Amino acid sequence: YAIGPLVLIGILEWWLATQQEIGQPLSATVAATTILTAVMAAISYSWKISHHLTNISALVVVTSLIHGLTGSWLAILLPVVAWARLKLDRHTARQLVAGTLLAPAVMLPVFYLYRLL
Repeated sequence: YAIGPLVLIGILEWWLATQQEIGQPLSATVAATTILTAVMAAISYSWKISHHLTNISALVVVTSLIHGLTGSWLAILLPVVAWARLKLDRHTARQLVAGTLLAPAVMLPVFYLYRLL
């Protein structure tokens, strides 16, 4: 899998972000996506989870936290992609729900730790 190198790149990005003082929202986003990638990798070794919905859900979380309600409109992509993944028989409903809920479950605590909630 190519997820291992992605986690390493994410850790490097997070470290660079902390060195450059790029701002709390971007630093929190880098940290949260790095952790999210590692969690997705760990889950994927034993169970299939929807990476598509996890990533779209992460996008919705970040844009909503940074831009408020104006970023929430991206949530319309979640049912569209979920339908497509079900129609193509790539995932079960449980895998899609898990993928959708994983991003907020991982990212919201990180944003809280960065005092952005």
